[in-house]
Amino acid sequence: MMRTFLFFAVFLAAGFGLAGMETRGQNAAAARLGADLAETTHPDIFRAKLKKKVKKTAEAITQKKEEKAKNLPMRTPMLSLWKALPIKSVYFDYNMWNLKPVAQQGISVNIDFLKSNPECYILIEGHCDERGTPEYNIALGDQRANAVKTFMVEGGVAEERITTKSWGEELPVDLGHSEDAWGRNRRAEMYFSKL
Repeated sequence: MMRTFLFFAVFLAAGFGLAGMETRGQNAAAARLGADLAETTHPDIFRAKLKKKVKKTAEAITQKKEEKAKNLPMRTPMLSLWKALPIKSVYFDYNMWNLKPVAQQGISVNIDFLKSNPECYILIEGHCDERGTPEYNIALGDQRANAVKTFMVEGGVAEERITTKSWGEELPVDLGHSEDAWGRNRRAEMYFSKL
């Protein structure tokens, strides 16, 4: 019986000792956690970390914009050399390249401008909506640009002053996927330059 009592006393003492060790370990962990919390919630350190994070985010956004700009197709020749004609864009129906009466009126305004500025060269770009294959849209954009060119030549603008380019679906003005967005993307854009 005495032996059992001693064993039980030793067991309890050891248990309390282990419990005390666990408590000390938990206290140390809590102290470390408290220090970490104090570090992240201290106003100066918090501001510094936030400023660093904002700077990294801004740098990442700038880098993404620069990469996106590098990957955009470039107009040939550079668009910075070209200015929009008084009526910049005319619009087309789906899968069509014939000019509507409204488009003809707009192009006529541009023809008058070009006749009074014979030193100007003209760039006409044909564009399409996203529907259709890339190859089909390039061909359709070319037909749209050439329809505008033909109307200008018939209106008295010298053919050698006019250059056409088809972008197909590559340069949409509206990134939406609705009939309104597609209608804004089915267009021909007209530019001039005094090269």
